Amino acid sequence: MSIEEKRHHRERLKKKRRNYWGCVVKDERRLGILVNTPKPCSCFMCRNRRKDEGPTLQERRNEVPDGYWPALVSVLKSSQPVLDGGDDSDPLV
Repeated sequence: MSIEEKRHHRERLKKKRRNYWGCVVKDERRLGILVNTPKPCSCFMCRNRRKDEGPTLQERRNEVPDGYWPALVSVLKSSQPVLDGGDDSDPLV
C-alpha cells in the first residue's frame, strides 16, 4: 500500500472509532491508540475466544489431511439409522 492509502485508512478508522466504546473519544493520543488496538484489554470478554475454547470448527477441518474429510463425512452419513426399516420386505403384506 502506498503512503496515501495508509493515511486514508488511518483517518477513516479514526472517524469510525471516535465513538467506538459508547463514548466520544476526544483525546487524539487515545484515538491513535484506538486505531491500532481496538480492544481495550485482554480479558476474557474482549479477547479472541480461541484462547478459551480452542480452535474453531473451520480450523479443525483444515487440520484434517486432504482426502480424509470426505471419507469421514461418508462414514458419518452411513452410520445414521435408516428410517424405513432397512429392508424391502413388509411383514404385513
